[in-house]
Amino acid sequence: MTDKADFKKSLDSYQATRGQFRIVEVPDLQYLMIDGHGDPNTSAEFADAVASLYPLAYALKFASKRDLGRDYVVMPLEGLWWADDMDSFTTSRTKSRWDWTLMVMVPDWIDREMYAAAVEAAPAKDPSLRVADVRLETLSEGSCVQTLHVGSFDDEAGLLARLHDEFIPEHGLEVSGKHHEIYLSDLRRTAPEKLRTILRQPVRAAGAPDAHRAPAETDQLVASRRGSDPGAGDDQLISLSRGGGGCATRRDTPPPAVGVRRIRTASSAGIAPISGVSRGRRRRPRSPPQEARLRALRLSEVGSTVHHI
Repeated sequence: MTDKADFKKSLDSYQATRGQFRIVEVPDLQYLMIDGHGDPNTSAEFADAVASLYPLAYALKFASKRDLGRDYVVMPLEGLWWADDMDSFTTSRTKSRWDWTLMVMVPDWIDREMYAAAVEAAPAKDPSLRVADVRLETLSEGSCVQTLHVGSFDDEAGLLARLHDEFIPEHGLEVSGKHHEIYLSDLRRTAPEKLRTILRQPVRAAGAPDAHRAPAETDQLVASRRGSDPGAGDDQLISLSRGGGGCATRRDTPPPAVGVRRIRTASSAGIAPISGVSRGRRRRPRSPPQEARLRALRLSEVGSTVHHI
């Protein structure tokens, strides 16, 4: 019998602990992705996006098992959330301004030929699917801070405030990508207070060079930091790779990534207990509300969204 791979268990980037912020290096991962804009609670586009992802995800799983002899567990729904004006998340609550990308991770052995065959076959089974809008791309997030939230989506606010306003700046980091959530629980069978969601934020060294900074400028930046603290060892500095950072998607060659290395300043694993983070200046957190995720996970036509084989 073919062993079934479960990447939620084997990939460190899908591990998170309640009560801890952890700096992790997320490898480049391949996803089925579909974009959209607008209020997820009222937009037919959002509902159609969720409904279009999983038929392709399962078609690829079955093709992999049949043609390659490689079986795997279909991964949970994930989402990237952002807006041009982030106040639309926190203050004005103008949901019509929201942007999102819904995603399902697929193994790197799924190639474009398999993907194209799945896309071609899907409309024959359900012409309403937005398969033409689903793409296969690699997401490069690199260094991230993540934690496990257990509870209602509405209760993420305080946790995200500590992440963004305390842990990230206190560790010499800054936000470099989109808010990322991974929905681990089956909403149909899980009480709100027991829902498990990985909250992830891509980061880079504060003041890190962007993609257009010359290599020489990178060297000068690191040197200036060392010069400002002559007693600091290399393990107390945030090491920067040349060329920029943050999140990027690619179809071919990935962009350079920014590496974050902290040894003594946090811990050898980059872990800090949430309870030990000092309280500083707070801003309102940028978190999509509970109802957005509820709509995605309640869609009856895609019950497999949160019930994994």
